[in-house]
Amino acid sequence: MRIVIGSAGPGRVVLVDVDVAAADDSPADETSGVLAKASADDLPALVARFAPERPRWVWRDTREWYPRLLDAGYESSASSICGCAARSSSSRR
Repeated sequence: MRIVIGSAGPGRVVLVDVDVAAADDSPADETSGVLAKASADDLPALVARFAPERPRWVWRDTREWYPRLLDAGYESSASSICGCAARSSSSRR
């Protein structure tokens, strides 16, 4: 299972199961594979909810999401959080 953490608007977060979204035969829409939408402050609780399934966490910007998880006491080795920032070639140095 791969879960993407993304923005659902100002102060909001959405979790999407990429495998479900990719397997869905219907045209992509904003609900395809969505596991949860909530306040960004609820991200640690959402991670705790899905952590027993040991998903691979993926996000675009580590600086946006990872500090919230670290502040809540999560560490990559302890909680199976292994999301990584995808960078465009223009942001690499």
